Amino acid sequence: MKAYEYLVRCPSFPLIQRKFPDFVEFSKSVEVIPWQEEFAVADYNPEVIDYLEFLEKLLQMQAITQEEFEKELSKLPSYASKTGGVAFIEENVVSFREENPEEHIVVHEIGHCYFRENDRVWSASYGGGESLFWLILRKDLPLNELAVFQYHSWLKRTLEGQVKEVAREVLKKLSKLNLPVFPHIYTYQLYAGTMGIDASKIPGHLLFDLENKEWERVKVSREGLLSFFANLLVGASLSDSIFSAYLQALFLL
Repeated sequence: MKAYEYLVRCPSFPLIQRKFPDFVEFSKSVEVIPWQEEFAVADYNPEVIDYLEFLEKLLQMQAITQEEFEKELSKLPSYASKTGGVAFIEENVVSFREENPEEHIVVHEIGHCYFRENDRVWSASYGGGESLFWLILRKDLPLNELAVFQYHSWLKRTLEGQVKEVAREVLKKLSKLNLPVFPHIYTYQLYAGTMGIDASKIPGHLLFDLENKEWERVKVSREGLLSFFANLLVGASLSDSIFSAYLQALFLL
């Protein structure tokens, strides 16, 4: 069976097909193999997930009250995860734990193979290209697979230590907006009302003077640049006008 047969059953398939036609076509070449328990290497307290699903069914059947449900819920560990799928990127092979996996799992595993990236670059859990993929769908943005490839390129090069080079490329695009800030990754973040983990390292007077030339002495860290990208996608997903303008400058102008 091919991954396309799972993708075509997804509620968002018509939109995915319109926005990402190459992605959809590629899914026809991705093989789906039977699930094996050794694929569940990332499971953490998976029995918690199973028990939670069991409680939800009991609540739906009115076999327990809302109060009883919440009481049982409070006893569960605060974190648990259960692997829903796995991708073997080099082989273009995926596997799904459930017979009818949720669409985000289907897209996630096919995405690994199509974009040929690991979780650090692709997964939405890390602010990866998967977040941009869904943002394009949910906001019906005039973008396609090429935008995700570009975003992946910036993330990968940042992770590899090419912080100055990536920041320079990003700033060149953001400068088209002609905002009243010194061209620096952190000034653009502050202008949008957010700041990454490096806020404590910035001289206090600069935080309120975004046009000051002293910003050129402030070094952008790898984590700071990654924070900018993560905030960009979160802000745009929330329809923040400034981050939406940044997104447009990076991919459309």
